Amino acid sequence: MDVRSTLPSKTLKGFGGRFNDAPQSLDEGDVRNQQPITHAEIVDSLDERHYIRGITIEDVRTDPASALYLMYVLCSWKKGGYHVFQINWPSRPRFFRDLDRLITLVRKDFNYEGPIDLRVSKNNQKAELSKKVT
Repeated sequence: MDVRSTLPSKTLKGFGGRFNDAPQSLDEGDVRNQQPITHAEIVDSLDERHYIRGITIEDVRTDPASALYLMYVLCSWKKGGYHVFQINWPSRPRFFRDLDRLITLVRKDFNYEGPIDLRVSKNNQKAELSKKVT
């Protein structure tokens, strides 16, 4: 999905920059191909007047009965597209089981008021469709 289609082209108040400055889309690659970013790094960079350009949350559950989400951050201070949100030590991606708490983290801790893209894997879409049909 191309992020440019979901972001406004005018400058938004409080974000310190333009949203249409060629954000890169999140490719379908593995999490290991994404550069990491931590909670502390985001908070410190926001304090230095940088801003978050986009957030994508991906549903990565393998079992339809349980929820598991990864968060990717597109930021103004790092190059290379989206960065996977991770735990600092030991270095590994941070998984969330509650989407509401993840949205609260983004809105409250990072003061992000822009759009949040939610990606659902094709396997999960089929599982959801089969639940609705039966």
